[in-house]
Amino acid sequence: MEEIRGFKGKYKGFLAGDDYEKTLEKEKRILTLEFDGFFFDDEAEALFDQKLEGKLYAEGSRDTPCIIEVTAKADLTNYKITLNGEPYTIESLMNGETIVINGKTGKITKEGDNAFGSVDLWAFPKLQTGRNDLAFSTNGARVTVRYSPMWL
Repeated sequence: MEEIRGFKGKYKGFLAGDDYEKTLEKEKRILTLEFDGFFFDDEAEALFDQKLEGKLYAEGSRDTPCIIEVTAKADLTNYKITLNGEPYTIESLMNGETIVINGKTGKITKEGDNAFGSVDLWAFPKLQTGRNDLAFSTNGARVTVRYSPMWL
């Protein structure tokens, strides 16, 4: 939606409840729909090129899923990214290959193909509002983190 009661920006909503009640007229009912959702901004991006650590300051008022894209600058084995203490280990990535861990969709792809079995993780990545700490097991990759700031 482009606008809700004077608030500009994007809003993602979902049906949270529905109910109907009978009226005095046999064929008429009153339908009540309840929606919940959140506002979000355009996608933001942070780049960590051949780094061993980094910090990302996420805007918004609530945690948000993010997308981590890793492009190998050398052949990598058991490449580990740690985001706020949560590890993500990529088994292997050849020089020039790209793997995407998508916390928004819950998919992992390498060069566009399903690569779910290539990454060891317990949960898909999300950013906390404010400071997020990242650590990389080697500086042999270019890592891009993308997210859409979310607001209550």
